[in-house]
Amino acid sequence: MDLARRTHLKALQIAQCAASDAVAPMTTQQSDSPGTPLEYMPQLDGLRAVAVSAVIAQHYTVLVGGAGYGVHLFFVLSGFLITRILLVERENVSTLGITRVRAFRQFYLRRMLRIFPLYYFVVLAGIALNVRNAREYAPWLLTYTFNLKMAAQGTYVDTFAHFWSLAIEEQYYLVWPWLILLLPRRRLATAAVITTAIAPLFRLYLALTGRFGGPHDLWAYVGTPTALDSLGIGSLIAILMSRESSAQMLRRSMEWVVPVIAFVLVVVLEVTPHGLIHHVFLDTAAAMFFGWLIYTASRGFSGITGKILAAAPLVFVGKISYGIYVYHPYVPAVTVRLARRFLGVTLPIEGWIAALFYVSLTIAVATLSWYAFERPINRLKRKFPYPATSLPGRARQSSA
Repeated sequence: MDLARRTHLKALQIAQCAASDAVAPMTTQQSDSPGTPLEYMPQLDGLRAVAVSAVIAQHYTVLVGGAGYGVHLFFVLSGFLITRILLVERENVSTLGITRVRAFRQFYLRRMLRIFPLYYFVVLAGIALNVRNAREYAPWLLTYTFNLKMAAQGTYVDTFAHFWSLAIEEQYYLVWPWLILLLPRRRLATAAVITTAIAPLFRLYLALTGRFGGPHDLWAYVGTPTALDSLGIGSLIAILMSRESSAQMLRRSMEWVVPVIAFVLVVVLEVTPHGLIHHVFLDTAAAMFFGWLIYTASRGFSGITGKILAAAPLVFVGKISYGIYVYHPYVPAVTVRLARRFLGVTLPIEGWIAALFYVSLTIAVATLSWYAFERPINRLKRKFPYPATSLPGRARQSSA
């Protein structure tokens, strides 16, 4: 191994093992992602639970505005985890002699095993049962372009509206791995910064051309470009953590500069809801704050925060959060219909008691789906393992 390669591997080791007095040791556990020799960070699953809870809280009418923040927390987390996995695959190409073709194949096959079965089960069931909007929008649902269709027509399609975020993530997976595996290493951070900048520039364009509040304002909320700041910030943090030259700078900035500035910006922008700056930069400021949360959780929050995020119930909810997200709009509708048809009663949809009932039922459905459907398919990943390397601190999540 030449000197440059040894130096880079050492940089990755130092960057990923860097410790801070405010951070507790990381917990290593087994995960349900077989064939991935990566360290599991339970606090990140805790953040998944927080994100999906925010989404459900709004959709079950108990928290205004929670869904937007929850989805963008998912985006930042996806950018962070997927980029770390891809960076390790990049090192495997350099150090283990595997081909880029194999790296791409392993990545995409594992993604397909985790994401496609549940998604297509719901979409195809909707088409087969002639659920409202399913057949009309089938081409866009089947090709993960549903968000673009909704944005172009300027209206939400309520039956599958929440699938807009899944479409964006799949579109991100189509492009970002190629950049990570093919660009020169020195260009990766630049690529992440450019990706991040696209979102506020796109929202600025929409604002200056009068699209906010107009017939095409959905581009600002479900259009692919508008989510790139969240995905880009998560990816940028993963890239900076992998370099000795930037890891220490990142650690220092994450101690208080980034969280304080991001939090103040979010508060200020939230109290100025109708201004240009609000429309353009609120999601970016929120993504910065979420980036700090994810960075710190990946290294381990200490104290009560760390104990809460690593608590078994919260971690489990995070583990099954994909199923919760997919199923949660359907559980109340199906339950109300079944109760009316077979019991002759009309169940309430709104209110705290109704929300607690449907949340519990959604978790039960997602748990059954995880053990009976998703996890058995997920275990097929062992047929497409990522090669083990000597690099420490590789993020592993059950859905990554």
